[in-house]
Parts: sequence; C-alpha cells; structure tokens
Amino acid sequence: VLGQEQDGVGGSFDASQSYQGDMYNVNVWQYALSAEQVSSLFISGRCGHSGHEDNAQVSFSDVNDQDPQGDAQFVDAACGDNKVLNFPSGDNIANYLAFEPGFEETSAITVCAWLRKTTNDATRYWFSYAVSGSHNEVILGEHDPSTVSFYIQNQGIVTDTGAWPVNVWTHVCGIWDSSSGSVIMINGEVAASEDGVKAGASIRAGGSLVLGQEQDSVGGSFDAGQSYQGDMYNVNVWQYALSAEQVSSLFISGRCGHSGHEDNAQVS
Repeated sequence: VLGQEQDGVGGSFDASQSYQGDMYNVNVWQYALSAEQVSSLFISGRCGHSGHEDNAQVSFSDVNDQDPQGDAQFVDAACGDNKVLNFPSGDNIANYLAFEPGFEETSAITVCAWLRKTTNDATRYWFSYAVSGSHNEVILGEHDPSTVSFYIQNQGIVTDTGAWPVNVWTHVCGIWDSSSGSVIMINGEVAASEDGVKAGASIRAGGSLVLGQEQDSVGGSFDAGQSYQGDMYNVNVWQYALSAEQVSSLFISGRCGHSGHEDNAQVS
C-alpha cells in the first residue's frame, strides 16, 4: 500500500497516518543496493534513468498500472514536456545552442537554470549573451573550479569554492539590477552578492545568446577550454530582478516543477 499504513493486511488504516503530497519513481529491489548505486539514482534525477531501475522487483511502471483509491490520482509529472540539454565531455567548440532572444534594453536581468556539470575546471561558461562591442554583456559559468561566476559587462562576482559540486543537479541563478548590484543564488540560497555592480548601466538589446560556449565575438570565436560539459535544464531569463523569495520558490518547485514565475520569463 502506498499512501497509508496497514494495521491489517490490505486495510485498517488510520486517517492521521495518511501520506499527503506527491510521489514519483517508486522502486523496490529484493536486494541491497550499494551506496554508489543509490547515488547514481539521485544523480540521474527525478526524471532520469540510471539503469538500476531495470532490475527492480517493483518499478514505477508497475505502480502506474494500478488504480488509485479515494482522491489519490496520477497527475502530470512535468517531466515529459521538455528535454535535458546535454553537452558531451571533451574540450570542443562544436557543441552549443545559439539563438537571438529578442531582449529589449534593460536595467535588470535574472538568469536561472538547473545544471549538472561533469567537469571541475576553471573558466567553463554555460551562458553567454553578447552584443556588438561587448561580448561579455552577460556571462555565467565557473571562473575557478567548483565556483559560480556571474559577469555583467566584464564586472563579475564569484562564489566561494565548493559552491558548485560536480555531477550533482544544482539550481543556479544570477540576478543583476543597475540600482542595487549583483547576486548569485545556489539552491535557493544567496551564495554571493555585491552592491554597485555596473550601477546605472543597461544591458543592450539585439544580442546573441549562446548556451554551452563563451562568445569572444557575437555568435562565435569560442575557446575549447571554456566549453561547458554536462547537462542543462529549465533555463529561464527574466528582464527584471527576481526577489530572493521568488528564486527560492523556483528551487523548491524542483527541477521538473513549475513555480509560476517561469510564465513571465523572456526566455523559457
């Protein structure tokens, strides 16, 4: 039984012991998984597949074949609407996604994404917005190993070492407002901030957005040593500064969730 505790085989439930919330990807093995195997399930993510599920005595496909009772129901898991963007391992200049986001000139911006990097190197960048005359208009990446760096027009802030672990899905946001400064939030918490970053400036319109590489000219001039390697999901860009509470709600909603703030993003 899922959702209740049996005081008799198949029944004798106690209402005060009822589970309330969501449940996904239930698996039961008739043997003990190792710590490494369980870790691989976590690293694969809520909507991922590590391979160990194939050997489960009870898998979530078995659960899906059953009929929920009462008001329990199967709902959209929000895992099938989008795909994870994967950048394979190995230094390169060939792996990227580029488009023109249609940004208007703005005095504030927020960039958020779920990331699972597979390297722990310096100068790896996953978000690059470039305009004519300023190829570092907005950049997010890893300036030093296991840190997050966030640049607005070449002026940046960096988190402490260890803020961005390798092979772990991590929610990363860069927030900038010309009237206040820059903030980096990781997993719903402020990890770095600085007042006065590019005070009074504006991010210019008409630029090129590249994911997976860092532009040294509009739309190109990539450096293989700066290529992002790993997974990327649920990238959103707002042309205003999200509050700490709003960013926290994005993280709390989870990698495959939906907080509602995504509906107002310029890029989703």
